[in-house]
Amino acid sequence: MSIYQEWMELAQDQARSQKDNNLFWQQYFDDEKELYKVLLRDHDTTYFGAFDTLADGFEWDHRYFIGFLDGINSSLKTPIVLEDVDHDTEITLDIDFEPRHVIYIAAHQVGGLAADARQRGQRLYRVRDHAAVPLF
Repeated sequence: MSIYQEWMELAQDQARSQKDNNLFWQQYFDDEKELYKVLLRDHDTTYFGAFDTLADGFEWDHRYFIGFLDGINSSLKTPIVLEDVDHDTEITLDIDFEPRHVIYIAAHQVGGLAADARQRGQRLYRVRDHAAVPLF
C-alpha cells in the first residue's frame, strides 16, 4: 500500500467516533498551521529532499505529511503524483504563493466564501520570490 493510500484510509476512517474524528482533524489542522508558519516565515526557501527526509525534518508522521502535500499540491510549481510517492521519492516544495494570496484576499473581502475557504485564506499571505536551497 502506498503512503498516499495509507493517508486516505486514515483520513476517511469511518470507524472513528465523531469525537475522535474531530480530535483527529483538529490536531491535523493545528500541525498544518504550524508547518504553514514555517513555510511562510522561510518563504524565500525552496525545501527539497527525499520524502522521508522532509517529513522527518518537519517532524511529521509520514502519513500526515503526504496529507499535507495533498493539500498544497495544487500550489506547487511542479505538482507531485502523490500515488507514486514512496519513502525515497525526491520532493521539491517550490510553492507558488500567488494563488494562496488570491484565496487570502477573497477570504477577507468576500463575505460569501465558505468557512473552510476563509480559514485557509486567513493562514496565508503574499510573499516575495524565493530561491532554492536544500533543507537538510
